[in-house]
Amino acid sequence: MARHQHSSRDPKVTLVRAHAYLTDNAIMDDYGRTIGAHGVAVYHALSRFADRQTGVCWPKMKTIGANILLSESSVKRALHLLKTVGLITIDPRWDTDRDQTSNRYTLIPLATVANHHQETAAVPAANGADGGGSSRDPL
Repeated sequence: MARHQHSSRDPKVTLVRAHAYLTDNAIMDDYGRTIGAHGVAVYHALSRFADRQTGVCWPKMKTIGANILLSESSVKRALHLLKTVGLITIDPRWDTDRDQTSNRYTLIPLATVANHHQETAAVPAANGADGGGSSRDPL
C-alpha cells in the first residue's frame, strides 16, 4: 500500500487529492439507519469508482465485495436496497448476443433524492388519504 506524505499545512485546511472522493454527510446522517452498514459501505465503493461528473460506474459485484470484505450476495442485497431508497440506478449492460455482461450504476444526486422523497411524502396528503383505518365516525 502506498504511503502518502502529508504537508505541514494548517491542519484545519483539508485538500482533496486527485485520486480521492468525497461522500455527502447525508449518506450517514439521513440514510444510514435505512441502508445499514453494508449499504453505506457499498455506496462508498460505488462513489470510489464513479465518474465525478456523471456519477456512473460499472464495477463487478465481486470487485466491490473484495474491496469491502462482503460476499457477492451481500453486495447484491445492498445494491438493491440503495436502488429501492433511490440513491442509485442499476441498468443492465448487454453484449451483441443479448447476454448480460455487467451492470451500470449511477449515483443519484442527493438533492434529487431528497426532492423525490418530499414529493412522494406529499402525495398521500394531496389525495386526502391519511393511511388510517375506517372513515366511519366513532360512536
